[in-house]
Amino acid sequence: CTTEGRQDGYRWCGTTEDYDRDKKFGFCPETAMSTVGGNSEGQPCVFPFIFLGNKYDSCTTSGRQDGKMWCSTSSNYDEDRKWGFCPDQGYSLFLVAAHEFGHAMGLEHSEDPGALMAPIYTYTKHFRLSQDDVQGIQELYGGSTDVGPGPVPTLGPVTPELCGQDLVFDAVAQMRGEIFFFKDRFFWRTANERSRPTGPLLIAVFWTDLPEKIDAVYEAPQEEKSVFFSGNEYWVYTASTLERGYPKRLSSLGLPPDVQRVNAAFNWSKNKKTYIFAGDKFWRYNEVKKKMDPGFPKLIADAWNGVPDNLDAALEVSGSGHSYFFKDWYYLKLEDQSLKIVKVGNVKSDWLGC
Repeated sequence: CTTEGRQDGYRWCGTTEDYDRDKKFGFCPETAMSTVGGNSEGQPCVFPFIFLGNKYDSCTTSGRQDGKMWCSTSSNYDEDRKWGFCPDQGYSLFLVAAHEFGHAMGLEHSEDPGALMAPIYTYTKHFRLSQDDVQGIQELYGGSTDVGPGPVPTLGPVTPELCGQDLVFDAVAQMRGEIFFFKDRFFWRTANERSRPTGPLLIAVFWTDLPEKIDAVYEAPQEEKSVFFSGNEYWVYTASTLERGYPKRLSSLGLPPDVQRVNAAFNWSKNKKTYIFAGDKFWRYNEVKKKMDPGFPKLIADAWNGVPDNLDAALEVSGSGHSYFFKDWYYLKLEDQSLKIVKVGNVKSDWLGC
C-alpha cells in the first residue's frame, strides 16, 4: 500500500497487476495499516515479507505458540527483526453495509476519520453516526421538517480539531515511549514532545473494549501494562489485549466508594508509585503490593505545591526529571527532585505545535 498520488494521506493499492492500464484500486483497511505491540507498534505491515526463508502475503501465526496473528513491518523479518501484532477486531457486517448504503444514497468518502464514510474501515464497538455523516446526507436530501412531539435528537459526535480553540484533553499519558493525547473517542500520539502529534485516530482501533470517553491513563512500567479510567471503572491492557477480568470497579483499587471518577493518574519514577487524583485529593498506589499506601488520601494543595485541584491530566516524561500537570489550556512543569514548579506554559504552543 502507498500514499503516492494522493494528497489526503490515505493508503491505497491497485487491485490488478497493472494500475496504469486498468485504473482499478481500493483503500487499504486500517487493520492492515497499524500494528499493535511488538517492537514496531503503529507501523504498517509490509506484504509480502520473508520469515525463516518463507514468503508471507498476509498476517500469520507462524513461529508463535499462542496463536496470535503478527506481521513484519519490513520486507524481510529475518534481516530486520521488525514486527507487530495484527489487530484482530474483524469486520462488522453492519458497519460495512451501512458504509455501502451511504454510497448508494450518494455520499462520497469523508476526510473525517470518525465518520462512517471515512474511506478506511475501522471497527467501532459502540457505533454512533457522526455529525459529519449527518451533515453530508442533509446536504443531499435536506433536514427533517417533521419536528414531532418527541425529544430533540442529539447531535452526532464531532471529530475535534487539534488546534481548536476549545480543545481540552481528557487524558495525557506516556506509553511505550510515546506521548498520547486523548479527547472523546480519539487520540493523537508523538514520540517527541516537541513535535506535532499525529492523528486523530479512533481509540477503538487499538483498544476495542474502551468506552468513548477516557478520564485518565497511565502506564505501569514494571509490567508494561496500560491502565485506563472511565467513570467508576478501570481497564488494564497489555498492548491492545484487555486483561482477563476487566473492567473492574475503582473500589477494587482501594479507592473509597464515593469516588466515582478519576481526574488524572501517573506513575512516578522517583519512587515507582502511582498517584491517582480525584477532585482536591490524591492517593498513592503501590504497584508491587497491588494496594493503596496507608495514610491516603491527602489534599493536593498540601503535597503538590501549586498544582490545582480537578486536574485534566498528569504524566512524567521518562528520563526528563520532570512531571507535567494539565489544567484547561495550560500546564505546569514540576521538577521531580525539588518538587518546585519551574514553568507554567500553554498546551497548544508547547505540546501541539499550534
